[in-house]
Amino acid sequence: MTDEIELLLFWKGVRDYVVNRDDKEELKKDFAKRYNSLFPNLRRCIEKRPYKVRELKDHNYVVEKLEQQIELYKKLRNTEIDIVLETSDHLFIGEAKDESPFNFSRNNVLVHQLIREYVMARILVDRLDLDKKVVPFVVGDNAENLKNYSQVKFMCNQGWLNEERILSWKGIANLTRNP
Repeated sequence: MTDEIELLLFWKGVRDYVVNRDDKEELKKDFAKRYNSLFPNLRRCIEKRPYKVRELKDHNYVVEKLEQQIELYKKLRNTEIDIVLETSDHLFIGEAKDESPFNFSRNNVLVHQLIREYVMARILVDRLDLDKKVVPFVVGDNAENLKNYSQVKFMCNQGWLNEERILSWKGIANLTRNP
């Protein structure tokens, strides 16, 4: 049996999901509940060395109060993933990088771009009750350079990103093997 693959570029999954919904206030609470359930220790993990981020603001990676729920909702709604390959069992989410660094903003609830993308995809898959594994990947001109970014190292350390999925453009053809 051949698996159908859908390719999406510049995907904003939460935005597309909520665009015509009337229950946005409920969704803010629901996304926060799912975030806290799926990622209860995310801030503590990020604060550990060697990934420690200096000067995290109090609201970074914490979603308890209403204003934090609203901020999380806004960040998830506006999170864009460069490349998405969807199969019946997997949601491959990819960040395409050139020489520019990964986005990082201490003002965000979810400070790190790569982590925010993974969180968004996991929450959406959970919300939609899909039986799909979220599989992140990163692709750029030089795979070895990509491995040096702290966000990439963190994702690998958490077991969310497999080092085999840090690809050069030449290696992109191997992406869907052995998910």
